[in-house]
Parts: sequence; structure tokens; C-alpha cells
Amino acid sequence: SMAWLNVWTPLDKSMISRRLQMLGVSKDQIDAGCTVGVSDPSRSSLKKLTMVEDDVGILWIGPDQLVYRGDSQNFTLHRDQLIAIERTTDAGSMVAYAGGANPVLRYRQSDGGECAVRLHMEGAWTLGASAKSLDALSDRLDAWHNGGEPGQLPESR
Repeated sequence: SMAWLNVWTPLDKSMISRRLQMLGVSKDQIDAGCTVGVSDPSRSSLKKLTMVEDDVGILWIGPDQLVYRGDSQNFTLHRDQLIAIERTTDAGSMVAYAGGANPVLRYRQSDGGECAVRLHMEGAWTLGASAKSLDALSDRLDAWHNGGEPGQLPESR
């Protein structure tokens, strides 16, 4: 039997929040979003030794757009840019051991080219909670993509 606890959980949201506040994002804006990490799904995360995310920040699901702000990456996706939301297992991520599947956003860039970004939930204490948070995020994104209300953003537990 294996037990896995993320000892960085108490610092995840606090650290991300402080970094974004230094970049001009208000605490109210941060509280309205979801703490996520992003990575490139075309690159294997098995080669990364510790952290599979390329950046961590906040994701907001607005009426017509998704907005991500991190300290090294930012993007805004309008609903009509989104081609598909896929759920894929990231073999280099510990959450894969708990059956977690990361949402991958496939979208059209302004120049017409296609791009993709993989999302990771941040701030969960256990692998099971991480997997549940990924499922909740994927469900919210699917609802948003299909024109519905995304509902409450998932909070990691």
C-alpha cells in the first residue's frame, strides 16, 4: 500500500497568489480563479525529474473566454478558438497513479495554426484529491465549451 501527501500544498496557492499580486493581479481576481499548472502535451514529462508543470498560475473561466495568468506564461482563449478538450494521462505525473487524466485544450491560434496546453490542478493534499479535481475541472471546461455555465470552479482539497 502506498500513501502520497503533497507537502507543498499549504504553500501552492499562497505562493502563486503572491507572485501574481506582484504582477498586478488583485486578490479578488485570484480568489475568483482556479490554481492550475500548465505544460506542453507534445513533450514527455517523464524526462522532468520533479515538477511536470512548465508554469503555475490561475485559470479563470469567463462567459466567453478562458484566461490563464502565470508568472512565465499567459493566454486568453475565446470559445470559438477552442477546437477540443481531451482528457489524457500524463505518464510523468504522480496523479496518473490515481487514475487522473489531465484536460488538454486544443485551440486555434490567431494565425490559424493549432496549439495545445495541458492543465494540472494545484494544491491537493492527496493523489485521489488531485484526480477528483482534474475530473471536476474537465467537467467545467466541457460545460463551458458546449455553451453552458461552467458552474463553480473546483477547489483542491
